Amino acid sequence: MIGPFADPREGAMAIFTTREAAENFARGDPFVLNGVVSHWVVREWAEALSPQ
Repeated sequence: MIGPFADPREGAMAIFTTREAAENFARGDPFVLNGVVSHWVVREWAEALSPQ
């Protein structure tokens, strides 16, 4: 999943299955590579519900 927040000035969010996948995506993202996005961060989260 990936997309901007309702107010695009607040940025965007993406959900990945691993930290490595998120970092690889960000490092290769055209917006990052071309300077449109100057800062990104990977945050871990605690899943509240998991499929059974």
